[in-house]
Amino acid sequence: MPLRKQEEADLVTKADSRWYTAVLVLEGAVNGQAQAEPEIQFRLLEARDHEEAYERALEIGAQAEHSYRNSDNHEVAWSFRGLADLTEVVDGAPRHGAEVYSTRSRLPIAELVKPRKKLTSYWLEANKGKTARQILDGE
Repeated sequence: MPLRKQEEADLVTKADSRWYTAVLVLEGAVNGQAQAEPEIQFRLLEARDHEEAYERALEIGAQAEHSYRNSDNHEVAWSFRGLADLTEVVDGAPRHGAEVYSTRSRLPIAELVKPRKKLTSYWLEANKGKTARQILDGE
């Protein structure tokens, strides 16, 4: 019986494999109307070389597509549009503190650095259980 793609990918030996960060771009649409702000996702993947990493990143992007009905009963759809970047992880295999992606910015440092409560993980915790409407209405 032939192997599925995932099973083939799982056969990559540790000695042959390298880690990559794929930067996926997804476009959101509500009731068919594209939203102004795309979602940027950073995904780790393991591959033998950059060609295999590229193919695996495209597969991950296609699998990231999904749709659902929001709390206002609107159809929300996320579509994979492509890759913003694909780079080998500088520090090798992922481990605590490993650098998985970096970029440079022309923004002033004061605009880049946020206080603890404004970091995404804290924002998510503070808004857990709220609907999008409640968040947008400032509840």
